[in-house]
Amino acid sequence: RTGGIRARRRRPGDEDRGRDLQSILPHRNHWRRAARELPVVGPQARRIGRRRMTDRIPEAVLFDLDGTLADTAPDLIAALERLRLELGLPAIETGPLRECVGRGAVAVLEGGLPELGPADREAFRARFLDDYQARCWEASRPFDGMPDFLDDLESLNIPWGVVTNKLERFARPVMERAGWSGRMGCLVAGDTVTQPKPAPEPVLAACSALGVDPARAVFIGD
Repeated sequence: RTGGIRARRRRPGDEDRGRDLQSILPHRNHWRRAARELPVVGPQARRIGRRRMTDRIPEAVLFDLDGTLADTAPDLIAALERLRLELGLPAIETGPLRECVGRGAVAVLEGGLPELGPADREAFRARFLDDYQARCWEASRPFDGMPDFLDDLESLNIPWGVVTNKLERFARPVMERAGWSGRMGCLVAGDTVTQPKPAPEPVLAACSALGVDPARAVFIGD
């Protein structure tokens, strides 16, 4: 005992720890200086944080429709299956048709009616599109998380809109039947502008409709 305090017995590794401590101690002044230079905390830090966060928040969010906001492929494929049934053609594997959906009706008919030539497929295109327009939201659904995301945007008072290459006669019914028509700030369709995506005109038109600077808008597409 030393002064009523029991001295700890030396243990293996004490010498190594002592050497490590000696190498660290000379740097403690650097640590103290660094601590003084740390960002201020408290109300001032919260004000600075809010300013920085505000700088990052977009003024508007724009979505592509097919394949981003909603999975609309099932209803297009269903319309194709009904057309095959009307024509007396046997059922086919529809999985590969998903890859055709994003390229429009001509691609869907080409992939879904391989028995017919281009002229015959074109003859049935109007029937196919009319049927799809009438039943465009039977099997289609929003992608997981999208409804909550839209709710979050609206809770932050951030307007959102849709920019799609889908023709307006098909895009608008989809938005209406999904319950989004009265919520979206704008809809720019493939025939709303002279140059559809990937040209910048549709996105710029949507920003103009929402009254936001394109540099402060975000576009989300697949």
